[in-house]
Amino acid sequence: MRFPSPPRYLLMLGLFLGALVLAACGSEKTGSVPGNVVITLRPRPVATVLPGCVTGELSDWYEIAGTLIGTFKDESNAALDRAPDAMGPVLDRLIDLRDAIANQPVPECALDAHGEIALAIQEMLTAFQRYINGDLDADGLAEHVTAGSTRIESDVADLLGGVRGTLDEQNRRDRQTPQPTASN
Repeated sequence: MRFPSPPRYLLMLGLFLGALVLAACGSEKTGSVPGNVVITLRPRPVATVLPGCVTGELSDWYEIAGTLIGTFKDESNAALDRAPDAMGPVLDRLIDLRDAIANQPVPECALDAHGEIALAIQEMLTAFQRYINGDLDADGLAEHVTAGSTRIESDVADLLGGVRGTLDEQNRRDRQTPQPTASN
């Protein structure tokens, strides 16, 4: 016994309706991190300590670290109006800045300032991490970032001022020391 085949348009209609049902049953994708995922910060790199206090090394560290610290502070403050689910790229950028500061070789005479910088920055990053994970609200984040910025502007600035004084004194001594001349 042979069954008649259904008309082609019924077969096409059945396939179309099947695809439509499957598409309607798909999951909705949101751009946010699922609630069971906890964001953690990668560990901070360990600084390379340069023995002594060579003028050129101190000058390099002071210039680069100072610029990166200012950038970190500015970008942290600019990120305060973002929602937690939009913080991923911001946090990555702030971590990259922290790593760039930490990777800069530090002369021994700037070690205290470098340590305070690293501590202030880490506290601010921890606040961002807690905000993203839902453990801190926007007001709490703003409070922590403002406190970190204030710490950088006061305590760290004082330490950097001391480093700057050391650098100026070394430059003054270098200019007063007669330079050897090449004799023929």
